[in-house]
Amino acid sequence: MLTARSAESDRVAGLDAGADDYVVKPFSPRELVVAGAGTVRRRAPQHSGEALSYGPLTIDPARHEVAVDGRPGQDGMAEFKLLKYLVGHPSGSSRAPAARQRVG
Repeated sequence: MLTARSAESDRVAGLDAGADDYVVKPFSPRELVVAGAGTVRRRAPQHSGEALSYGPLTIDPARHEVAVDGRPGQDGMAEFKLLKYLVGHPSGSSRAPAARQRVG
């Protein structure tokens, strides 16, 4: 949330209403970028560029590497994209057609 309202009651109400962050004007561009990056890390970790982990599986999107129990895997790009998508959506709500369409 980006607002000119800076009272504690306004910040609490904004966060309580579901805002991931609360940035008050005037703000620095760096503050806004850092707040946005934090939101991406929390809401869409698969897009943050940071390594994703699920059990023994670790995916490093920046280096396009997959490891299982610390041992590097030998998968192709299609498999890498699919694993990244599935780890980024661990709720199990992903259906095969949606996954295929996303990693196409």
